[in-house]
Amino acid sequence: MLAMHKEIGSEFWSNCTPITNKEYTMRPSAIYDTCRYRVLETLSGRTALDHIVELLIGHGMKSAYLPSYCCHTMIEPFLAHGMNVLFYEVVLSKNGIHRLIDENHKCDCILLMDYFGYVDVETNEIAVRENNKNVITIYDATHSMYSKMDYEPYDYIYGSYRKWVDVNCGFLAWKEEGNNGEITQNDNNGNYSSIRTKLFDLKAGFIKGGQVEKDQFLPLINEAEMILENEYRHRMPDIRSKEVMRITDAEYIKVNRRNNAETITEAINELNDVRVRCANPQLNVSDIPLFVPVIVSSEYRNSLRRFLIEHEIYCPVHWPKSEFHQFNQRSVFLFDSELSLICDQRYNRFDMIRIVNTIKNYLKQC
Repeated sequence: MLAMHKEIGSEFWSNCTPITNKEYTMRPSAIYDTCRYRVLETLSGRTALDHIVELLIGHGMKSAYLPSYCCHTMIEPFLAHGMNVLFYEVVLSKNGIHRLIDENHKCDCILLMDYFGYVDVETNEIAVRENNKNVITIYDATHSMYSKMDYEPYDYIYGSYRKWVDVNCGFLAWKEEGNNGEITQNDNNGNYSSIRTKLFDLKAGFIKGGQVEKDQFLPLINEAEMILENEYRHRMPDIRSKEVMRITDAEYIKVNRRNNAETITEAINELNDVRVRCANPQLNVSDIPLFVPVIVSSEYRNSLRRFLIEHEIYCPVHWPKSEFHQFNQRSVFLFDSELSLICDQRYNRFDMIRIVNTIKNYLKQC
């Protein structure tokens, strides 16, 4: 009998999430069809955002108000289309991540999100206020794909599913009323999808203890990312990803992610250590976390991450800083201090305890 590898995190692998025969699926059409939105599936979240920016340019929009704390891929499409970009500050408060928005901004559109799937009631309030000023509202649903929230205030919604399951798929949703312009797609999804599919299959063989070594699939991660940097516009998801989205058990994902996040949050809170604390000290009823973000004292963050890797626990940081970002002392804090703990459906309570115990062991030796 083959021995399973017990690493936590990093890329998904083929068939790592239970499937369902129920009508409700992961596909965005199942979520947004009832909300008066039209839906288009795309290769990636960046593909979807690029579509939105093209539509905004077509409507004469020239400026965008973006969060200072975000991925560079959320900034680049606006700049690539020649839009002027301004940033509102994003800071850490005692109850989670908070936005400092200038209500007198003069931008044509605003991009909003709920970080890591923790829903802030203020997000919708901001959207309503901006709509009343005739500012176009865009919501990045990547982190909050399965959190319970009201999408009604948003003119455009988009997101990526690849951080949730083993797919190469994003989506764009926009309200049916009004003339939103033409959205075209290229039938060719490029080399990106084929490389990612190969990665999923090879990692499945590795995890299951087959004759697959890490050096057979790890280079594929960077190779795929390099391709996506240059080949994301007007691309459709591959057929395999659409099928995975159709049959994946979304309820299983939601229940397990929430349970895992509660286990980690409770355990980190019990540490009562100022060096590592939860960005969100509690889950609300609406939250389905993508990760559990913890704030680690900046002098320890990178060494803790390396320690976790040494114990086969692979936790990302959100986000690497780039040339597109603008920082001041407060906004750079999250980039330098945040660490995303894994809580996804591949794992259970014992895996979450393993993560926290590894953090405990690190703190003991510091």
